[in-house]
Amino acid sequence: MTHPVSTSRRFVLARRPHGQVREEDFALMRADVGAVPDGGVLLETLFISLDPAIRSWLDDRPSYLPPVAIGDPVRSLGLARVTESRNPAFCVGDIVRGFTGWQERHVVPSPGAEWARITPKPGVPLETWLGALGMTGLTAWIGVYDILRPSAGDTVLVTAAGGAVGSLAAQLAKRAGARVIGTAGGAEKCDLLTTRLGLDAAVDRRADDWRDHLAAAAPAGIDRVFENAGAPCSTRPSRS
Repeated sequence: MTHPVSTSRRFVLARRPHGQVREEDFALMRADVGAVPDGGVLLETLFISLDPAIRSWLDDRPSYLPPVAIGDPVRSLGLARVTESRNPAFCVGDIVRGFTGWQERHVVPSPGAEWARITPKPGVPLETWLGALGMTGLTAWIGVYDILRPSAGDTVLVTAAGGAVGSLAAQLAKRAGARVIGTAGGAEKCDLLTTRLGLDAAVDRRADDWRDHLAAAAPAGIDRVFENAGAPCSTRPSRS
């Protein structure tokens, strides 16, 4: 059975999750897209980014963004293609980044600065604009270069160094000439930090003796900490 372009499949929030999310917390629905008004665009979602922040948006509590309403598409950043435009700032075929949500297509009545046009580059996968060249990369870049500002020879601790932001922050600190120690949960992740990502040392935050391992990895102390998880590993380390 085929469906007209005027409809779209979407995953909506069916109920508030408690603890870990479950399949029953979501529902797959088909809804009318609606007409594109003057100044609006119709977007076809190409990629969505599954970020930890999504979980916090599902709770009915105050945050930097309002919670996702029951029955609304799950909020997420994504990349989309403009398939219809009645806005002079956007052309059919443009690739844009913004809150697409978990849906195939939708109308944006008046797209503003929150929708950034992407210029694809040869040899660079399009989804990179949701990772290293997206919000994740910008967070790591600002944290390292605008706030942390490591110098060559510094010892830098990056918590949650195996995650999206942490792994990029660790690489940027290495690029600045720092010696980088990363924390992660479990021996397998710690091995990845040193063998695949090239960090100088890794500390398993789940180990009972993580303090001893951290002291051994940084016998002269730590100059900078990229606090990325609020873990106890980063509460006391400093260079004396």
